[in-house]
Formats: sequence, structure tokens, C-alpha cells
Amino acid sequence: MRDRPDSSSVLTRLDVPALVIAGQEDSVVPPDEAGAIAAALPRARLAVIPQAGHTPSVERPIPTAEAILAFMREHFPPRAGIVTPPGTRRS
Repeated sequence: MRDRPDSSSVLTRLDVPALVIAGQEDSVVPPDEAGAIAAALPRARLAVIPQAGHTPSVERPIPTAEAILAFMREHFPPRAGIVTPPGTRRS
């Protein structure tokens, strides 16, 4: 990936909800760079996962999953007629 040509100009044309997840301690793609990616996407949100490096989904799975669930609930709310299983949290 490091040696591929820059294609960041494509980001400004993507008109879809996007979640950019970054580890607070990531040295490969630091949160500032991830923030620049999110800023280039018209409908993106940045989630910085505390105490995580380059693989927040492995290092901090619960906070990562919570960020994904919050994003999904915001942009793709449940449709009428879909039953939420008992014990499932909904915000």
C-alpha cells in the first residue's frame, strides 16, 4: 500500500456514510492522518479508539464495536417490523 499512487482525490467524490477508525497510539496511520481522510470524505465521522495502535479491532474490540454500532444505528436505523432480540441495547 505504501508504494501505490495517491488516490485521495477519490475521497471527495464518495457520497456515502463512512466511518474512519483510528487507534489513538497508531504510528502507521496516526489519528491526525486518519482525521484528514475523514475530513476528505463528505459524510464521514472519525472514531479514535483509546489505548489502541494500528489494529483497534483486535487490541480494543469492545470500544471499536461500540463505535461501529453507534455509526450503524445513526445511518441505518432499524426498519419497522424488525424485532430487536431481548437483551440487545438500542440507543
